[in-house]
Amino acid sequence: NFNYSLIKNRIKMMNIEKKTNKNLWKAALVVPLAAFLVFVFACTKTDSADNNEQSSKKQTPVTVYNTVEEMAEYPGGFMQMRQDIAKRLKYPKAAIENGVAGKVIVQFIVDPQGKIITETGDYIIDGETKQLDGVVVVAYKSSENTNPEDEDEYIDLLKQEAVRVISELPAFSKPAFVNGEPVHVSFTLPINFALQ
Repeated sequence: NFNYSLIKNRIKMMNIEKKTNKNLWKAALVVPLAAFLVFVFACTKTDSADNNEQSSKKQTPVTVYNTVEEMAEYPGGFMQMRQDIAKRLKYPKAAIENGVAGKVIVQFIVDPQGKIITETGDYIIDGETKQLDGVVVVAYKSSENTNPEDEDEYIDLLKQEAVRVISELPAFSKPAFVNGEPVHVSFTLPINFALQ
């Protein structure tokens, strides 16, 4: 009886060691493999989600309102926006030297988060789908003191500067609203370049 339980215990211990080694090897192989698969599938889902998000942005035109119930508000109000534009505006040296002055009329879109859109996209304006750049010059009017035969390159410098200044403005503090929902809204703003 005494010998029987010693032998039995020994056999049990030999079997336990073998199972433990097998389990360690299995865990050593399965855990890194599982981690790798999780990583691969996580990356694939993220990439496809990004692609779906980008393609849906490209496919669905956004409605832009010209008239809204509540207009988007610039931090500090409209006068603060005019002051910020004046501070940031750098009159192109070549335009000054050639006596080019005038009014650049810029149009831009403020999104429902209050940000000025600077990328090209498809927008529905007045029922028509149009592809627009984020900030665009819609008109230029020469000042009375400017010779109408001024070269276009100097006028283009004024237009580029107006677009740059608007594109770099901070986000609006409050978006525009229609029916209580934040919406995209179009702004048209004149920027004066005057020689002193």
